Amino acid sequence: MKLTLKLLVLMAFSISASAELSEQQQQQKNQEKVRASLYDGYEIVAAAWNLNSRCKLLSESESKEFDWYTAQFTMIVASFQNDEKIIAVQKSALATSKQEKFEDCGSEAKKNVLAGLVLSQNIVKKLTTSKYDEIRKNIAQKTKNKK
Repeated sequence: MKLTLKLLVLMAFSISASAELSEQQQQQKNQEKVRASLYDGYEIVAAAWNLNSRCKLLSESESKEFDWYTAQFTMIVASFQNDEKIIAVQKSALATSKQEKFEDCGSEAKKNVLAGLVLSQNIVKKLTTSKYDEIRKNIAQKTKNKK
């Protein structure tokens, strides 16, 4: 009887440990999927940012905002501590921005730049508490107070 009870306890512990390990593995897989999705989004944003840098499709204030959101997004992906992946994504984004369909800096380029700006805003707002408007207002207020 004691042996049977010990076996049952051991089996229950083994099943519990196995379920816990499986849950950890699933969480790790989910994290990897999220990271892959963020790298994909980062590539889109970086390509659009490169395109805007070359073509100057946004106004000066919109470009500053795009710069800020792109920098925030870069810090997010940098937190994954995979410099090789970031460099590869940035190189691919640069190549994308130099595609023939964007050479004229026309409507196709503008559409992609605007999509990149919106994507960067959405992702940064979802993953951080920072918002460009708040930062801009704080800077303006500090400048005003110094005078």
